Amino acid sequence: MQTTAHDIASYVLQSLGPMRSMKLQKIIYYGQAWSLAWSGNPLFAEPIQAWKDGPITRALWNRHKGLDVIRKWNGNPDALSIEQKTVLNRVFAFYGRLSGNDLSTLTHAEKPWIDARRGLQKHEPGTQEISHEAMREYYRDANLLVNSGDLQEMVSNLVRKLPSGEWGTNLKPSLALYSGYAAWVLAPMICKQAAQSRGVPNG
Repeated sequence: MQTTAHDIASYVLQSLGPMRSMKLQKIIYYGQAWSLAWSGNPLFAEPIQAWKDGPITRALWNRHKGLDVIRKWNGNPDALSIEQKTVLNRVFAFYGRLSGNDLSTLTHAEKPWIDARRGLQKHEPGTQEISHEAMREYYRDANLLVNSGDLQEMVSNLVRKLPSGEWGTNLKPSLALYSGYAAWVLAPMICKQAAQSRGVPNG
């Protein structure tokens, strides 16, 4: 039986605890994207749309709209397979320390959201779907490196919001450079070993 976005949201909150709706939406987006890249299979069928604040699963928004912090979700986390939980746990390890605004900013520098927003102004509403193929194609080429146990610290130390409100690190790379680094180099570390151990395709 196909898991739903509500089952995924329930598992995210069960695993990470209460969070702002922006973060929940973006964690679920990255879970869907990396599942498509690593296994070829979506976590859920509900569409993800390219809103001005980043990717949004409308089925979830319809339920949490008006809420800031979300503490629990009516879904079935036990419906997830071991493979699905492995994907999500690795996504948590990589993105889990970033805020919803941080994650939104990252998605704005990545091709699936950019392409789905093409022709719209920065703050213009939009509901164009980000297709499974767009996510699969963009993220699947990142399967390059091996697993690392230090990714949370690496990510939290890599990105810093400066007093000016701009983004930077000790080396001051641009956010776009960070986003590309995350998508194409660092993120695969969190899954390849686990995927191989479970026979999950990497292509």
